[in-house]
Amino acid sequence: MRKRYKIGFTAGVFDLLHEGHLNILTRAKEYCETLVVAVTTDDLCKERKGCYPAIRFKDRCDQVLKTGYADIVVAQRNMDKVSLCLSLNVNAVFVGDDWKGTDAWISLERQLSACSVDVIYLTRTPGISSSELRQQCKGMYLRFDDERDGYTLLKYDGTDDVINVPNRLGVYPILQIDSQAFSFCKAKEICCGDWIEKIGNEAFWSCTNLESIILPEKLQSLGKAAFANCVNLKNVHLPDGVITLPSYLFMGCCSLKNIMFSQNIERICSNVFDVDSPCVDNISGVYVVNNWAIGAAKGCTTVRIPQGCIGIADASFLGNSDIEVIYIPESVRKIGAFCFDGSKLWDNSQSAGIVYADQWAVGLVDNSLSVHSLTLRNGTIGIGDMAFACCRNLHEIKGLELVRYIGINAFRGCVRLEVVKC
Repeated sequence: MRKRYKIGFTAGVFDLLHEGHLNILTRAKEYCETLVVAVTTDDLCKERKGCYPAIRFKDRCDQVLKTGYADIVVAQRNMDKVSLCLSLNVNAVFVGDDWKGTDAWISLERQLSACSVDVIYLTRTPGISSSELRQQCKGMYLRFDDERDGYTLLKYDGTDDVINVPNRLGVYPILQIDSQAFSFCKAKEICCGDWIEKIGNEAFWSCTNLESIILPEKLQSLGKAAFANCVNLKNVHLPDGVITLPSYLFMGCCSLKNIMFSQNIERICSNVFDVDSPCVDNISGVYVVNNWAIGAAKGCTTVRIPQGCIGIADASFLGNSDIEVIYIPESVRKIGAFCFDGSKLWDNSQSAGIVYADQWAVGLVDNSLSVHSLTLRNGTIGIGDMAFACCRNLHEIKGLELVRYIGINAFRGCVRLEVVKC
């Protein structure tokens, strides 16, 4: 069906694109074959409203185009709508009915009418505005991710004691908290939005007043040192989707009493916790957080990983030259990278060039890195992470009859490995 107008026009800031914007665009497109949308530039917005938009100009243009209603998006660099409409051969201008009867639009109607351009007033959507949404994200700087259809929270510079990161701002959710976004923030409580999937490096670094943080169930990734030096942080519950704890995550968190994380954790990197943190238990000289071993006290020549532990964190015993013997219970199913480098196990627990920690193969002696074939000793039940990494000439490994666990990067860089024999 032929539409009433050939070329229609509407303009606005379109900050934090929301339902009201969509309704205007939808209705305007119903009237015309081609809809031109003029998006206000950042500088003009600052000049007219005294502040910059929450979302930068390019991102706002991208969002308008993604709606599918705008055929052409142009920049509105000044308030001379008449000249802009004439240059685009516009037949009709669409605007919210909250502008009807104002001095500005009475004048515009006369000027546009003289140029044979109609003005159509469209019903404004009640109960929502960009101004209201900006209050929800006050102090937050955002960037739109076109590929993921959501916002990244780049920085917070507000002063609130309690911060609630919104789930959504208009059409799009907040999906990510960027590196150092809240670093040195003075808030005591932070509740992260339900849609956040990723938190960047040092995101909450040195939030020294922070006592409580609520993390969303959709969270999947935490950056290095995300909570480092949060000296008053007491309790943290990590969602099940977080399966790796990155280095320095809770370093300097000297008040952290309780840390809850999933049984599905795949890896705890090095130096995630201070060994004197309240959440770390010393069990017969072995430092344990929940059911993961993270280190041992100096002077321990024999280390017994407590029964019930399911993993040993990366570099847990790195450089601990006191350790001569280690006993690992069958409950352990993951041993991290470089756990025993620098310990006496490297000298005392070798077999055919392979270094063992109890029934686990955990590395190679230096002169074995160029080997072509490896044979595990009888009874080997696991291969630690990075155990045989970078053995570029390795093409065969034998003796996997009883092996139940293999580290994620156990054979990383073994580009010629083709044959695995039991």
